[in-house]
Amino acid sequence: MPPAENLVRQQLAFQEFIQDFNHHRPHTALGMKPPASVYSPSTRAYPGYLPTLEYGSDFEVRKVRSNGEIKWKGQLIFLGEALIGEDIALKEVADDAWELYLCSHCLGRLESGAKRVSSL
Repeated sequence: MPPAENLVRQQLAFQEFIQDFNHHRPHTALGMKPPASVYSPSTRAYPGYLPTLEYGSDFEVRKVRSNGEIKWKGQLIFLGEALIGEDIALKEVADDAWELYLCSHCLGRLESGAKRVSSL
């Protein structure tokens, strides 16, 4: 598709392309059907926001910082940028060994003195 002469016409060209792509053009991966013919909306309603995570009293909770790290026992531990802003819970499972959780999902294990989380 060549570029249009202005933004309004370019937007119209995009909208025409999207209509053709989704409703008319067959796709090999879909058995030569257009995407609109196989699409079905989700049965789950979008909540708009997720409830605040709550952990039991046997967990220590840390908020993941803007660089993907938490501070734990005086050290910065990198968890990942995908977790920025999330409350992560740590549960002691052995002397100086902690499992990290997001909701009920175990993310890994942190040993005393380690600077990174190991997978389980």
